[in-house]
Amino acid sequence: MSFLNGLTFVLVLSGIYLAKSDKVLDNNSEVGANGNSPVQELGKQKI
Repeated sequence: MSFLNGLTFVLVLSGIYLAKSDKVLDNNSEVGANGNSPVQELGKQKI
């Protein structure tokens, strides 16, 4: 059980980290030719 709890904890932490990095990219949205950075485009494809 503790292994599953640890795995869930890691997934939640990575989700929070991705959400924070996405907000930072939104502030710098002029990077790409279409107004989005390449990392934002990858994030949209994954979701």
